[in-house]
Amino acid sequence: MPPNSHAPESGDGFDSAVAFAVAAEMGDAVGAVKWVRTDSRAAIQHGAKDFDVDLQQFSITPERADTIGDSEYLLDGGRILEHGLPEQVFGNPQETRMREFLQRVTEAGRF
Repeated sequence: MPPNSHAPESGDGFDSAVAFAVAAEMGDAVGAVKWVRTDSRAAIQHGAKDFDVDLQQFSITPERADTIGDSEYLLDGGRILEHGLPEQVFGNPQETRMREFLQRVTEAGRF
């Protein structure tokens, strides 16, 4: 599959596969996935969004590398609940929701 189909609602491409797999894991049908288009700047701004999950690919420029780095983030409603190096966030999460999520993923044999 191409890395980005640019028409994920078509069902083709990586973006579609990820979105539909997440929906299926949550118990929703493929038809429950609604595509909302936004640009990358709007997607990463703090604050409320008109979408629940953002599936984007970012090119890491030298300017972005200073901001993004190797950090992992847990977001809720546009707010950062937890962030840090991958070994911190996944190895010793402080946020209850992250711990519960990792437990479910581990129990399902996906981590």
